[in-house]
Amino acid sequence: MVRSICKGLSSLFANIDDNKETAQTSNPDTFDGSNPKALNTFFTACATTFIGRPKAYRKPCSRVTYALSFLRGPARDHFAPLISEADDTRIVPPMFEDWPLFKAELTWNFGPTNPIADTESAINKLSLTEDGKAIKYFVEFNKYKSRTRFNDRGYYVLVMNQMPMRILCHIAECIPLPPDYETLQAFILSIDAQYWNFKEMESSRKKA
Repeated sequence: MVRSICKGLSSLFANIDDNKETAQTSNPDTFDGSNPKALNTFFTACATTFIGRPKAYRKPCSRVTYALSFLRGPARDHFAPLISEADDTRIVPPMFEDWPLFKAELTWNFGPTNPIADTESAINKLSLTEDGKAIKYFVEFNKYKSRTRFNDRGYYVLVMNQMPMRILCHIAECIPLPPDYETLQAFILSIDAQYWNFKEMESSRKKA
């Protein structure tokens, strides 16, 4: 049903330039509002498509129409009356022509009630295991870092507390110590890459 509704809405935007672009992007997983933490992932997936096909989605209304087509359940039902009314009256609600406003509406009704607290909790639970790779750890860490408000020292201490002993031993030998978070991150990534290169060489020797 939602696809037919969105098809009616999209007809209101006849001037959308849906150029054939070659970038291959994946559609977002559908969002039904049952898991507030999934909303940011949904927005990120939509943004990936918009970046990959900038001509087709350069207009806010085309972005909103795209996102609407992947809503299900309560999230879809929340917008369904407005979509039907817009299709009948040919009067488009402001939020359907304003991507940030649409995102705000979806977030207000189906997003986390306290996203900053949830993100702070998530970043505090991270850790790099002895057999883990630092690059994967920092992808997760920096994802949460962009959504929190700690100072540089706070992030520095967090990372130090989440490192395995094999990393901490190298840091202890570093004189002077990395002065800030960015330098610490670069140092950890370097020594971790060396560690895994050595492990790979060691494995190759055993097989020879």
